[in-house]
Amino acid sequence: MSINLDQAQQTFIVEARELLQAMEESLLQLESEPGDQGAIGAIFRAAHTIKGSAGLFGLTPIVSFTHIVEDVLDRLREGSVAVDAGLIAVLLKSGDHMLELIEVVASRGEALQPAALEREAALRQALQIYQAPGSAPAEDTACAPDAVEGEQAEVLWHISLRFGVDVFRNGMDPLSFLRYLNTLGQMIQVTTVTDGIPAVESWDPESCHLGFEIDFRSAVGHDAINEVFDFVREDCVVQITPVQQTPESSEPTGTDLVSQNAQSPVVASGELLGDQRAVPRVPGQTTAVERPASGSEHKAKDGSYVRVNADKLDELINLVGELVIASAGASLLARSSNNDPLQEASSTVSGLVEQILDGALHLRMIPIGDTFNRFRRVVRDVSQELGKDIDLIINGAETELDKTVVEKIGDPLMHLLRNSMDHGIESAEARRAAGKPAKGHLNLNAFHDSGSIVIEIADDGAGLNRERILDKAQ
Repeated sequence: MSINLDQAQQTFIVEARELLQAMEESLLQLESEPGDQGAIGAIFRAAHTIKGSAGLFGLTPIVSFTHIVEDVLDRLREGSVAVDAGLIAVLLKSGDHMLELIEVVASRGEALQPAALEREAALRQALQIYQAPGSAPAEDTACAPDAVEGEQAEVLWHISLRFGVDVFRNGMDPLSFLRYLNTLGQMIQVTTVTDGIPAVESWDPESCHLGFEIDFRSAVGHDAINEVFDFVREDCVVQITPVQQTPESSEPTGTDLVSQNAQSPVVASGELLGDQRAVPRVPGQTTAVERPASGSEHKAKDGSYVRVNADKLDELINLVGELVIASAGASLLARSSNNDPLQEASSTVSGLVEQILDGALHLRMIPIGDTFNRFRRVVRDVSQELGKDIDLIINGAETELDKTVVEKIGDPLMHLLRNSMDHGIESAEARRAAGKPAKGHLNLNAFHDSGSIVIEIADDGAGLNRERILDKAQ
């Protein structure tokens, strides 16, 4: 079985960094527009995805801390917690700490440093304030007590799970989903279904034929359990059913579930393999989880991109360069001959090679907006540190540059932005005294000009004090 778990974990690290960056951008958006439900949903999805992926790799410190963050975000999504400056600050710092935990995994470190552990303890304490039932209520909290009571009630679920044959090949460990599921509640009983295992002579060690029947007790809802299997949604069939309980039998086992079904309608499960155990349904509830025809909107958007190693792109561009040289040589030989069809074919090939070269070079081009957006957090934090009110305005975020150039200009741009905030834009009091708005504006622009790309930083501040600079120089 050729499963490279190290490579899968590296993919998780890269994606987690990107999710945390997107989470930070959404938090800053939410700070400026507290009612933005799209931003709230994006923040929650980022935290949930990181927690789920970390759980698959057994990264308990990340799962433990992110679970608290997710709980607060869930309350924010439900309207039980209102957006305020304190919440945004705590969530931004929580994102920083999650990144710190990710970097520990990336560097293969064993544990956080004592200072980082102290920061985590402080963040946990700050987050618990927003976990409390009565914390920062939104305007409509009439049904909040009932909602909290409902969240605390445990429900017995029956989960019928069949993995597809390609689960192993896709780098997934079926048992990791059971381990993660166990963090959400208690698995009363797990029965392994073996009827789908083929005969020895046709056995393929890289194919998965596992199935499980699980009795699971948890306080989380149907959607939370269903989301455990998001990463194998296309490679498994799962049914999640709440079990009707009677006072005489509060904890039915797997055998009890089968016997109860004698008086209940049988659930059709055409795609399930092996031991088909029918389970009771609760009237009025949707219990079967159908495999979606397409992913959610944000997953569909992500699915239109393919992650490729930059070294492979460089190798491709080098090969295309060699192809251009070879094509030019072939064209020269064709022109020296008197074979018109050969010359025409050579000209066609040369044109196609030029198109391939343009396309290959364009693959390395990325929007500079990804780099610009990272400065929003810097401007926010530095302006608060300096006691100034500064708004960052970005123009031309869609302008594309080579990936290497974008990576190298990040630090110089950061230095220029810091200088502009430190020395260019005045304090709110000084701006009012000069007849300006209290809020300063810092513009970060990118545009094309005569075949070049110009990156411009401008502010509406007083600028540098020329006299003071001359005095200091003399």
